[in-house]
Amino acid sequence: MTTAATIRYLNEKYKGQTEVSYTIETSKELTVKYDVELRDGRELPNDGLDQLQERGFTLVPFLSAAHADLGTIENPDHYKTPDQLAVPETAVGRRTRETYFAECESLVKEVTGAPHCFTIGHAVRKGNDNTSGVGYLTAYATFAHCDYTVAIANGAPKMLAKRMGISLEEAEEIDVAFYNIWQSTNHTVVQHPLALLDYNTVDTTDVMGVELGYAVTPESDRSKQRRAPQIAQLTHREGHQWYFYPQLQQDEALLFKQVDIRDGCQCFHTAFVDPNAPMDGATPRHNVEVRVLAAWPKQGGWSGTVSLTEAKL
Repeated sequence: MTTAATIRYLNEKYKGQTEVSYTIETSKELTVKYDVELRDGRELPNDGLDQLQERGFTLVPFLSAAHADLGTIENPDHYKTPDQLAVPETAVGRRTRETYFAECESLVKEVTGAPHCFTIGHAVRKGNDNTSGVGYLTAYATFAHCDYTVAIANGAPKMLAKRMGISLEEAEEIDVAFYNIWQSTNHTVVQHPLALLDYNTVDTTDVMGVELGYAVTPESDRSKQRRAPQIAQLTHREGHQWYFYPQLQQDEALLFKQVDIRDGCQCFHTAFVDPNAPMDGATPRHNVEVRVLAAWPKQGGWSGTVSLTEAKL
Protein backbone atom coordinates (compact mmCIF):
# COMPACT_ATOMS: atom_id res chain seq x y z
CA MET A 1 0.00 0.00 0.00
CA THR A 2 1.25 3.49 -0.80
CA THR A 3 0.18 6.94 0.32
CA ALA A 4 0.58 10.08 -1.79
CA ALA A 5 1.94 12.99 0.26
CA THR A 6 4.06 16.13 0.06
CA ILE A 7 7.66 16.29 1.29
CA ARG A 8 9.84 19.40 1.40
CA TYR A 9 13.41 19.08 0.07
CA LEU A 10 16.29 21.53 -0.07
CA ASN A 11 15.85 23.98 -2.95
CA GLU A 12 18.50 22.95 -5.45
CA LYS A 13 19.36 26.54 -6.35
CA TYR A 14 20.91 26.99 -2.88
CA LYS A 15 23.10 23.91 -3.09
CA GLY A 16 26.72 24.86 -2.50
CA GLN A 17 25.99 28.39 -1.26
CA THR A 18 27.18 29.65 2.11
CA GLU A 19 26.00 31.94 4.90
CA VAL A 20 22.28 31.46 4.35
CA SER A 21 20.39 31.31 7.64
CA TYR A 22 17.75 28.61 7.97
CA THR A 23 14.84 29.79 10.13
CA ILE A 24 11.05 29.54 10.12
CA GLU A 25 11.02 32.77 8.10
CA THR A 26 13.36 31.48 5.39
CA SER A 27 12.37 27.81 5.36
CA LYS A 28 9.79 28.06 2.61
CA GLU A 29 12.26 29.82 0.33
CA LEU A 30 15.01 27.32 1.09
CA THR A 31 12.83 24.27 0.49
CA VAL A 32 10.69 22.99 -2.36
CA LYS A 33 7.62 20.76 -2.17
CA TYR A 34 7.59 17.45 -4.02
CA ASP A 35 4.77 14.96 -4.31
CA VAL A 36 6.03 11.52 -3.30
CA GLU A 37 4.67 8.09 -2.60
CA LEU A 38 5.18 6.69 0.89
CA ARG A 39 5.18 2.94 1.35
CA ASP A 40 3.77 1.17 4.37
CA GLY A 41 6.71 0.22 6.59
CA ARG A 42 4.66 -2.54 8.18
CA GLU A 43 4.85 -4.43 4.89
CA LEU A 44 8.64 -4.71 5.18
CA PRO A 45 10.16 -7.86 6.70
CA ASN A 46 10.40 -7.11 10.42
CA ASP A 47 14.01 -8.21 10.72
CA GLY A 48 15.21 -5.62 13.21
CA LEU A 49 18.95 -5.18 12.88
CA ASP A 50 19.11 -6.24 9.22
CA GLN A 51 16.59 -3.60 8.24
CA LEU A 52 18.26 -0.99 10.44
CA GLN A 53 21.62 -1.71 8.80
CA GLU A 54 20.29 -1.90 5.26
CA ARG A 55 17.72 0.90 5.16
CA GLY A 56 18.64 3.02 8.20
CA PHE A 57 15.45 2.48 10.21
CA THR A 58 13.30 -0.18 11.85
CA LEU A 59 10.20 -0.54 14.01
CA VAL A 60 10.68 -2.02 17.49
CA PRO A 61 8.29 -3.02 20.28
CA PHE A 62 9.05 -0.75 23.22
CA LEU A 63 6.98 -0.10 26.33
CA SER A 64 8.68 1.90 29.06
CA ALA A 65 8.25 1.04 32.72
CA ALA A 66 7.40 4.73 33.09
CA HIS A 67 5.17 4.88 30.01
CA ALA A 68 2.21 6.43 31.82
CA ASP A 69 4.42 9.40 32.76
CA LEU A 70 6.28 9.93 29.46
CA GLY A 71 4.26 13.09 28.91
CA THR A 72 5.96 14.65 31.94
CA ILE A 73 9.38 14.67 30.25
CA GLU A 74 10.31 18.25 29.41
CA ASN A 75 12.58 19.71 26.77
CA PRO A 76 16.18 20.51 27.74
CA ASP A 77 16.87 24.12 28.68
CA HIS A 78 18.36 25.06 25.31
CA TYR A 79 14.98 24.38 23.67
CA LYS A 80 13.02 26.46 26.17
CA THR A 81 11.71 30.00 25.97
CA PRO A 82 12.41 32.38 28.90
CA ASP A 83 8.92 31.70 30.29
CA GLN A 84 9.51 27.95 30.17
CA LEU A 85 12.91 28.33 31.84
CA ALA A 86 11.24 29.99 34.79
CA VAL A 87 9.32 26.79 35.57
CA PRO A 88 11.53 24.13 37.24
CA GLU A 89 11.47 20.50 36.13
CA THR A 90 9.12 18.41 38.24
CA ALA A 91 10.34 15.49 40.33
CA VAL A 92 8.16 13.11 38.32
CA GLY A 93 9.50 14.51 35.06
CA ARG A 94 13.10 14.09 36.20
CA ARG A 95 12.58 10.50 37.38
CA THR A 96 10.73 9.60 34.20
CA ARG A 97 13.42 11.16 32.04
CA GLU A 98 16.21 9.26 33.80
CA THR A 99 14.31 5.96 33.62
CA TYR A 100 13.44 6.41 29.96
CA PHE A 101 16.95 7.40 28.90
CA ALA A 102 18.37 4.27 30.53
CA GLU A 103 15.76 2.14 28.76
CA CYS A 104 16.57 3.74 25.41
CA GLU A 105 20.25 2.98 25.91
CA SER A 106 19.39 -0.64 26.71
CA LEU A 107 17.17 -0.86 23.64
CA VAL A 108 19.95 0.31 21.32
CA LYS A 109 22.37 -2.14 22.93
CA GLU A 110 19.90 -4.98 22.47
CA VAL A 111 19.12 -4.24 18.82
CA THR A 112 22.59 -3.26 17.60
CA GLY A 113 24.88 -5.26 19.87
CA ALA A 114 26.79 -2.10 20.80
CA PRO A 115 28.61 -2.65 24.11
CA HIS A 116 28.41 1.05 25.05
CA CYS A 117 25.47 3.44 24.60
CA PHE A 118 25.03 6.96 25.95
CA THR A 119 22.12 9.38 25.74
CA ILE A 120 23.40 12.66 24.30
CA GLY A 121 20.18 14.62 23.88
CA HIS A 122 16.43 14.58 23.50
CA ALA A 123 13.50 16.64 22.31
CA VAL A 124 9.80 16.71 23.11
CA ARG A 125 7.35 17.72 20.38
CA LYS A 126 3.80 18.78 21.20
CA GLY A 127 2.52 20.44 18.05
CA ASN A 128 3.27 23.38 15.80
CA ASP A 129 1.86 26.25 17.86
CA ASN A 130 5.25 27.62 18.92
CA THR A 131 7.14 28.11 15.66
CA SER A 132 9.38 31.09 16.41
CA GLY A 133 12.86 31.25 17.90
CA VAL A 134 13.89 28.12 19.79
CA GLY A 135 10.28 26.93 19.66
CA TYR A 136 10.81 26.14 15.99
CA LEU A 137 13.34 23.49 16.97
CA THR A 138 10.73 21.46 18.84
CA ALA A 139 7.82 21.90 16.41
CA TYR A 140 7.03 19.10 13.98
CA ALA A 141 9.72 18.84 11.33
CA THR A 142 8.69 20.42 8.03
CA PHE A 143 11.48 19.25 5.69
CA ALA A 144 13.61 16.17 4.99
CA HIS A 145 16.72 16.22 7.18
CA CYS A 146 19.05 14.47 9.60
CA ASP A 147 19.87 16.11 12.92
CA TYR A 148 23.61 15.76 12.28
CA THR A 149 26.02 15.70 9.38
CA VAL A 150 28.83 13.14 9.15
CA ALA A 151 31.09 15.88 10.57
CA ILE A 152 29.80 14.98 14.04
CA ALA A 153 32.29 12.11 13.87
CA ASN A 154 35.05 14.63 14.56
CA GLY A 155 33.62 15.31 18.01
CA ALA A 156 32.80 11.69 18.85
CA PRO A 157 36.16 10.86 20.49
CA LYS A 158 35.73 13.69 23.01
CA MET A 159 32.18 12.54 23.78
CA LEU A 160 33.40 9.00 24.38
CA ALA A 161 36.45 10.00 26.41
CA LYS A 162 34.23 12.02 28.75
CA ARG A 163 31.53 9.37 29.14
CA MET A 164 33.75 6.29 29.27
CA GLY A 165 36.59 7.73 31.34
CA ILE A 166 39.20 6.81 28.74
CA SER A 167 41.93 8.75 26.98
CA LEU A 168 41.29 10.62 23.75
CA GLU A 169 43.73 8.28 22.02
CA GLU A 170 41.72 5.24 23.15
CA ALA A 171 38.47 6.91 22.10
CA GLU A 172 39.83 7.44 18.61
CA GLU A 173 40.04 3.65 18.22
CA ILE A 174 36.29 3.24 18.63
CA ASP A 175 33.60 3.21 15.93
CA VAL A 176 30.37 5.08 16.62
CA ALA A 177 26.84 5.52 15.37
CA PHE A 178 24.19 8.05 16.40
CA TYR A 179 20.63 6.73 16.74
CA ASN A 180 17.19 8.18 17.43
CA ILE A 181 14.39 6.50 19.34
CA TRP A 182 11.09 8.16 18.37
CA GLN A 183 7.92 7.34 20.31
CA SER A 184 4.45 8.75 20.90
CA THR A 185 3.72 9.75 24.50
CA ASN A 186 -0.04 10.33 24.43
CA HIS A 187 -1.92 8.23 21.86
CA THR A 188 -1.79 6.37 18.56
CA VAL A 189 -0.17 8.63 15.95
CA VAL A 190 -2.98 9.65 13.62
CA GLN A 191 -1.73 12.84 11.98
CA HIS A 192 1.77 14.26 11.31
CA PRO A 193 3.48 10.83 11.35
CA LEU A 194 7.18 10.46 10.60
CA ALA A 195 8.37 9.67 7.07
CA LEU A 196 11.67 7.76 6.75
CA LEU A 197 13.83 7.62 3.63
CA ASP A 198 15.48 4.33 2.65
CA TYR A 199 19.21 5.10 2.66
CA ASN A 200 19.76 2.69 -0.23
CA THR A 201 18.00 5.21 -2.46
CA VAL A 202 20.08 8.23 -1.38
CA ASP A 203 22.88 9.64 -3.53
CA THR A 204 25.36 11.23 -1.13
CA THR A 205 26.21 13.95 -3.67
CA ASP A 206 22.75 15.37 -2.96
CA VAL A 207 23.46 15.71 0.76
CA MET A 208 24.87 18.87 2.29
CA GLY A 209 25.36 20.55 5.64
CA VAL A 210 22.98 23.38 6.56
CA GLU A 211 23.34 25.98 9.28
CA LEU A 212 20.32 26.56 11.52
CA GLY A 213 19.77 30.19 12.36
CA TYR A 214 19.16 29.59 16.06
CA ALA A 215 21.21 29.55 19.23
CA VAL A 216 21.14 26.39 21.33
CA THR A 217 21.97 27.99 24.67
CA PRO A 218 19.15 29.31 26.88
CA GLU A 219 18.06 32.79 25.93
CA SER A 220 18.74 33.81 29.52
CA ASP A 221 22.45 33.01 29.19
CA ARG A 222 23.59 34.92 26.14
CA SER A 223 27.14 35.23 27.51
CA LYS A 224 27.67 31.55 26.64
CA GLN A 225 25.55 31.52 23.50
CA ARG A 226 26.58 29.10 20.76
CA ARG A 227 25.02 28.14 17.48
CA ALA A 228 23.35 24.84 16.71
CA PRO A 229 25.52 22.27 14.91
CA GLN A 230 24.89 21.68 11.23
CA ILE A 231 22.03 19.49 10.16
CA ALA A 232 22.02 17.49 6.91
CA GLN A 233 19.54 18.15 4.10
CA LEU A 234 19.24 16.75 0.63
CA THR A 235 17.87 17.70 -2.74
CA HIS A 236 15.20 15.70 -4.52
CA ARG A 237 16.05 12.74 -6.70
CA GLU A 238 13.79 10.39 -8.58
CA GLY A 239 13.88 6.94 -7.06
CA HIS A 240 13.81 7.98 -3.41
CA GLN A 241 11.79 5.42 -1.46
CA TRP A 242 9.93 6.84 1.52
CA TYR A 243 8.22 4.79 4.24
CA PHE A 244 5.99 5.47 7.22
CA TYR A 245 4.18 3.40 9.84
CA PRO A 246 0.44 4.15 9.87
CA GLN A 247 -1.26 4.24 13.26
CA LEU A 248 1.98 3.99 15.25
CA GLN A 249 1.02 2.63 18.65
CA GLN A 250 2.22 3.77 22.08
CA ASP A 251 4.06 0.48 22.64
CA GLU A 252 5.98 0.87 19.36
CA ALA A 253 9.02 3.01 18.63
CA LEU A 254 10.95 3.98 15.53
CA LEU A 255 14.69 3.35 15.77
CA PHE A 256 16.72 5.04 13.06
CA LYS A 257 20.24 6.23 12.27
CA GLN A 258 21.21 9.86 12.33
CA VAL A 259 24.77 8.97 11.29
CA ASP A 260 26.64 5.66 11.28
CA ILE A 261 30.35 6.41 11.02
CA ARG A 262 31.10 2.85 9.96
CA ASP A 263 29.38 3.18 6.60
CA GLY A 264 28.07 6.75 6.38
CA CYS A 265 24.42 5.64 6.58
CA GLN A 266 21.91 8.35 7.49
CA CYS A 267 18.13 8.11 7.71
CA PHE A 268 16.56 11.29 6.38
CA HIS A 269 13.18 11.93 7.92
CA THR A 270 10.39 14.48 8.34
CA ALA A 271 6.86 14.80 9.60
CA PHE A 272 4.19 15.08 6.93
CA VAL A 273 0.46 15.60 6.59
CA ASP A 274 -1.21 12.24 5.93
CA PRO A 275 -4.03 12.93 3.44
CA ASN A 276 -5.73 9.67 4.44
CA ALA A 277 -5.98 10.63 8.12
CA PRO A 278 -8.32 13.20 9.67
CA MET A 279 -6.93 16.64 10.35
CA ASP A 280 -9.85 18.40 11.99
CA GLY A 281 -10.40 17.14 15.52
CA ALA A 282 -7.33 14.93 15.55
CA THR A 283 -5.50 15.00 18.89
CA PRO A 284 -2.13 16.72 18.33
CA ARG A 285 0.68 14.21 18.21
CA HIS A 286 2.98 14.33 21.26
CA ASN A 287 6.26 12.46 21.08
CA VAL A 288 9.66 12.20 22.66
CA GLU A 289 12.81 11.47 20.71
CA VAL A 290 16.03 10.40 22.37
CA ARG A 291 19.45 10.60 20.70
CA VAL A 292 21.85 7.82 21.63
CA LEU A 293 25.57 7.48 20.87
CA ALA A 294 26.57 3.82 20.38
CA ALA A 295 30.19 2.64 20.41
CA TRP A 296 32.08 -0.46 19.26
CA PRO A 297 35.78 -1.41 19.01
CA LYS A 298 36.94 -0.31 15.57
CA GLN A 299 36.23 -2.92 12.90
CA GLY A 300 37.52 -1.09 9.83
CA GLY A 301 35.63 1.15 7.45
CA TRP A 302 35.68 4.84 8.15
CA SER A 303 38.43 5.95 10.50
CA GLY A 304 36.17 8.28 12.47
CA THR A 305 37.81 11.45 11.15
CA VAL A 306 35.59 12.78 8.41
CA SER A 307 37.39 14.06 5.33
CA LEU A 308 34.26 14.80 3.31
CA THR A 309 33.97 18.37 2.07
CA GLU A 310 30.57 19.67 3.10
CA ALA A 311 28.99 22.80 1.68
CA LYS A 312 27.21 25.05 4.15
CA LEU A 313 24.08 27.08 3.76
